[in-house]
Amino acid sequence: MREQRVIWLHAVSVGEVRSAAPLISALEDRYPMHKI
Repeated sequence: MREQRVIWLHAVSVGEVRSAAPLISALEDRYPMHKI
């Protein structure tokens, strides 16, 4: 079985989730093989 690479983020409030959106997009672009 192949190990899956994961980037785990935690946000509590809606504001934190919204402010993390650009970071998530950048992580997806930089690490396409990772699950976020």
